[in-house]
Amino acid sequence: MLPDLRASALRCLARLERITAARERDDLNAVRDESWNLGADLDRYVEAIGAASETNEAKRHASVYPLLSTILIAGVNARDEDIDSAIEELRQVQA
Repeated sequence: MLPDLRASALRCLARLERITAARERDDLNAVRDESWNLGADLDRYVEAIGAASETNEAKRHASVYPLLSTILIAGVNARDEDIDSAIEELRQVQA
């Protein structure tokens, strides 16, 4: 896996885990902040996917993007199931 691609995917994964933890604490401000910051992480992830070009690795990562985008757009209203699915998919593409 390309280093930038792996690092940017890990940033998104860590951000989603922080969103999950904030939601479990019912800390709406933290959920809002982490959701906002997910946008910058997702931008880096898309850039890294593009830099990886047409590799199979890039294609695997690109398949995760729509779900991450849905979470970003939903913000504090993102569904727990979507967040859990995105975490699982990011873990799978890292394996």
